[in-house]
Amino acid sequence: MEPSGKYKNPKVDNAFLCAYGSLNEVIVVSLKPIKEVFKVNRPAFCREKSLPYVDFGYGLTPINREKTMPMMAFAWDRLVQLVYFDDDGRAEMDGYYYSD
Repeated sequence: MEPSGKYKNPKVDNAFLCAYGSLNEVIVVSLKPIKEVFKVNRPAFCREKSLPYVDFGYGLTPINREKTMPMMAFAWDRLVQLVYFDDDGRAEMDGYYYSD
């Protein structure tokens, strides 16, 4: 998937990010170099038997409205959470949707 606009970030684009989800946590790792980039535990209000759904892409977040950023969205039970990757390759949570 190509980013919209002209966004390029070698620290993110060349990291080969991969996400793993389980009943209890979501972990994002970089495969080049191999290291953990981001980890989040299942929120207490999400059902214990729910699995997370994860997708990577590019977009805007509530804090970063000016330029398209590489991001990940994960959905867990009734929660959708956005995570963006900054210019240094760090992951930051930003924006969520919760449905009753």
